Amino acid sequence: MGCIVSIASVWSILIDRLVWENRVGCSERRKEIKRRRKRREQLVHLKTRLVKANQSEKVEITRKLRAITPGAEVVIEDWKLAKADR
Repeated sequence: MGCIVSIASVWSILIDRLVWENRVGCSERRKEIKRRRKRREQLVHLKTRLVKANQSEKVEITRKLRAITPGAEVVIEDWKLAKADR
């Protein structure tokens, strides 16, 4: 007496298992790309605000730049905000 299993049920189990194993979240690369795009959008937004900004707003923009990006000092120099921060 043996257990009779249909081939279709075996294939169904194997396919379900393969689909489950391939369900992974976002890869680390995708997460990094998403972070970079978001950072770029934020920088563009801050740069557009910089055009009409007064002195106190420029100080706030430099603070936000430092919080957003690790290369903030380079951006601050490029945008000529070094005097506004000091």
